[in-house]
Amino acid sequence: MLTEEGLRSAADRLLRDKVTTPERRRQLTEAVEKLLPYLVNPRIQAKIFPHDILSAPPELPEKADYIFSDIPYGIMTDWQIKGSENSDPVTLFLSHIVPVMSENGILAVCGSKELKIQTEQLRRIEKIRAGKRLIYLLKKQ
Repeated sequence: MLTEEGLRSAADRLLRDKVTTPERRRQLTEAVEKLLPYLVNPRIQAKIFPHDILSAPPELPEKADYIFSDIPYGIMTDWQIKGSENSDPVTLFLSHIVPVMSENGILAVCGSKELKIQTEQLRRIEKIRAGKRLIYLLKKQ
């Protein structure tokens, strides 16, 4: 969703979904139009890759300045924990993401409105409510 093609593809999937209400379709269309101008900025470089964040920190060529994470929540997604069934997935996620953040790195975590993040490694800069979602902006301590 960090490219125009990716954003439009994700939106198209949701727009075709039979459970998406007309109101939600309208909101989605408006959101896509608001986001598109930000995706054509050539100064913003993004590196996207798959990684099982609950297994270990990713190996990056350099520390990340900004990380955006949309963690699992709701009835259609869930955490997949292998070998650590008793661990809190959010705590495990944070313990594996902090080591790859730059000294002044910013982490945005989007999740359910019940999401609670408490860690000594990060301090909260902002807590934003957006519909059914909650977004924490966190800075490395």
